[in-house]
Amino acid sequence: MKSIRRLPFMLRAASAAAAAALLLTSCGGAANEGEIPVLPQEELVAGAPISAEDSVIREEAGALSMDCDLSAGTLTVTDARSGAIWSSAVDMERFGITTNKTWTAYMQSLFAFSYVDVEADNGVVQKAYSANEPADVKAEKIPGGVRLRYRFTKTKIQITAEIRLDQEGLRFTLPAKGIAEEGKYGLVSVEVLPFFGAADHTVDGYILFPDGSGSLMDYADYQNRPANVKTYRLPVYFPDAVTQSTLVGSSAAAMLPVFGIRQGENGFIAFATKGEADGEILVSPEGANVALNRCAFAFRYRNNYEAKTAADYQRSAEAAEKEVVHRYDEKPCLRDREVSYRFLTGGASYDAMAVAYREYLQSRDLLPEKAATPAMHLDIFMGVKDQGFLWDEFLALTTYRQAADILEELAADGAEALRLRLIGWSAGGYGADPGQGKPESGLGGRKELQSLAETAAALGIPTALQTDLTSADAKSSGFSVRRDAVQTGGLTVLTDEAESWYLLNPAAVRRRQAAVMKQMVETTMGLALAGGGSRLYPDYCEANPTDRTDALLNWQTVLRKMKEEGRPAAIQGGNQYVLPYADWLYDIPEEDSRSPLSSRAVPFYQIVVSGSIPCSGAAGNQAYDRQQQKLKWVEYGCAPTFEVTHGDPVLLRDTAYNQLFSSRYADWAGTIREVYREFTTDLAPVFGQPISSHRQVEAEVYETGYANGCRVLVNYGEQERKIDGRVVPAADYLLITP
Repeated sequence: MKSIRRLPFMLRAASAAAAAALLLTSCGGAANEGEIPVLPQEELVAGAPISAEDSVIREEAGALSMDCDLSAGTLTVTDARSGAIWSSAVDMERFGITTNKTWTAYMQSLFAFSYVDVEADNGVVQKAYSANEPADVKAEKIPGGVRLRYRFTKTKIQITAEIRLDQEGLRFTLPAKGIAEEGKYGLVSVEVLPFFGAADHTVDGYILFPDGSGSLMDYADYQNRPANVKTYRLPVYFPDAVTQSTLVGSSAAAMLPVFGIRQGENGFIAFATKGEADGEILVSPEGANVALNRCAFAFRYRNNYEAKTAADYQRSAEAAEKEVVHRYDEKPCLRDREVSYRFLTGGASYDAMAVAYREYLQSRDLLPEKAATPAMHLDIFMGVKDQGFLWDEFLALTTYRQAADILEELAADGAEALRLRLIGWSAGGYGADPGQGKPESGLGGRKELQSLAETAAALGIPTALQTDLTSADAKSSGFSVRRDAVQTGGLTVLTDEAESWYLLNPAAVRRRQAAVMKQMVETTMGLALAGGGSRLYPDYCEANPTDRTDALLNWQTVLRKMKEEGRPAAIQGGNQYVLPYADWLYDIPEEDSRSPLSSRAVPFYQIVVSGSIPCSGAAGNQAYDRQQQKLKWVEYGCAPTFEVTHGDPVLLRDTAYNQLFSSRYADWAGTIREVYREFTTDLAPVFGQPISSHRQVEAEVYETGYANGCRVLVNYGEQERKIDGRVVPAADYLLITP
């Protein structure tokens, strides 16, 4: 995430005067500025009563059948195609498990839930299980399944679960209108089917979870994990707590709300279809409290936050940290939540899971079916301020005219299929608040930027101006902390230690986009949204609060406006909600986060979007080994990427953009042309095509298959390999056409 300004963000308490002002001032602007769509909630249409004699409700849909045992509170799905049986309850005898009553109940539950005492407000979380928590349970027959209304006696919390089966698979829904709190306890989260498909190392299988590009946890690796291994919590889209580490991108989050479980030749994928913005994926390896590998979705109904007073900041940071109190929202966030399960047979590998998920997304118009013309991604860094002792100096690494010259030179050599991203293009350069989106005079001003836009348009090169819509300089024209800054629980705002930079709320994001696009009205350029596909956070402003789903819808509103104006949208990160609108994605991980649970990384994300949205990862000229990076592009189906400057990057050494170590276009022009020719000519049969399969053939050798029947064997090793009678050169690849 190199293109987001790295700042020492932290939560600072508002002073008493500021807190009062925040309460008196409307956040996000006037009410008529609210452009976030409202999602309708599912109505609870009355179902048919179920008699006490009907203890098992059975549904059939094609090859699938579902049995819901009301007396035991369990669920079983049978796949007639393979005979595979998937159960919510663990067969304790089969896996030889003996444990205490709490874990036994957990392993037999349709769901688990956590709650807090809202009146005590002490942040202490307790957990309960549907299998043994005393409750009045009412069952109703609904089309395709059953509705279960749980009214738990102790907590006086009501949770309604709807379980349906159709020919596509299983759906487990938690309707918002079926949640109620009638006492002092408040619902924090619900974990759905926590042990569905759980198994130990005696089963040939793995769990696929969307960490980075994708990660596998092989059951057979149970002995290679740390002794104190714990459940891995992977938040969907963005960490639930907005902290310094989450803002600079050091915390893992799932770009796609999906996981998969494989057992032998059978398996399933599970994906959140409602309420995913408040979800997290829980991956538990064998040895984490119980000897079973398992994975499930959990949905938050209350967020927690650090409650600090102004007095905390008068003490030392260490003393204040020791006394921090974690509190939960007073009221729950009530939205529909839902998980869908699709069952696979005859080879339920991670690549088959990716293809199945891609088909689902395309069937719901959540992913385009056909990508634009394959192209190389070219990033040009333009300028940045060098902060001196007495004054700042603007460093122009690439002027608008020089950028146009680069495009024209490449086009003259036949390299016209490009997608262009301009970094540090606006007034003040990289790291400066883009504010009104004005061009930088030190780069040539408005006239030269217009000329660059015309050059790119004439060559048919989509161009995106990198802009961070989510943060602002306190000195920016028109910026107001009280109106524009995000508030957290406890009347705090997110800022740096100097209180000069702030995180923007949804209304401010929309205003900033409008201001930047107004400057682009005479061009066809679009925006490259830094953090647009990776930052998602709530705003607790009392006058106009927004939750994470509101933030998701706000990003879609921003992107839809660009689409309506015919402007290209390049997006940093690839969270699922941006996929219907993205023209290309950048800074997409090519590895996982190397968690203790990971057996190996796989290109799950790249397979899902392949053939639909071009994506790129690391720049070739910034890689430690350029050949190895090129092989990764080939294996993962990524667009080749280079980041260049006209000037010497050594000038950036003491600036906010000091990560470029070799970027002079004159030094890389030959390599760029060579790679361009290789991908658009030698690899033309597969460049930009949908991936249909992926596997590791042997150590350091991988095969990527494409929907058109082509295959590519990639050999990362130092020795040539012979695969099926074909020689794959060392540190090279072999394209096989039908």
